[in-house]
Amino acid sequence: MDNEVRAGERADDQPAARADAPTSWTDLLDQPEVSKRDVRVEFGLQPDEFLAQLVRSADGRMWQADLVETTGWSKSTVSRYLDGLETDGTVERIWIGRQKLVSLPEAAPETPDATDGPSVGSTTGSWASESDRLT
Repeated sequence: MDNEVRAGERADDQPAARADAPTSWTDLLDQPEVSKRDVRVEFGLQPDEFLAQLVRSADGRMWQADLVETTGWSKSTVSRYLDGLETDGTVERIWIGRQKLVSLPEAAPETPDATDGPSVGSTTGSWASESDRLT
């Protein structure tokens, strides 16, 4: 029975593709929690690289809280990955009020204030005033 095909394998010895496998990294955002396994295996990205890609896709700026909400990862997990990205110069984090703005170096505000970040809940890079974010 050496020619028998086992569950999860194809006849050519290649693992079968999962029926629920995402086809694009943005498909991961449709899930309640982004699977770090899918980030690594399906797209060849490390979780920190995935976070950097999310910031890039949001016009280079995103609230750290939005990264937590978008991925479904814990605050400490996201913060740990961002620490590494900040150390290697991929992103910068700036306190604005009581929130941290994560930005690519070229998108960082020169003199940050409350109007420099994307609106709360935004992953598209839209801008809003402080009063708009609080309502």
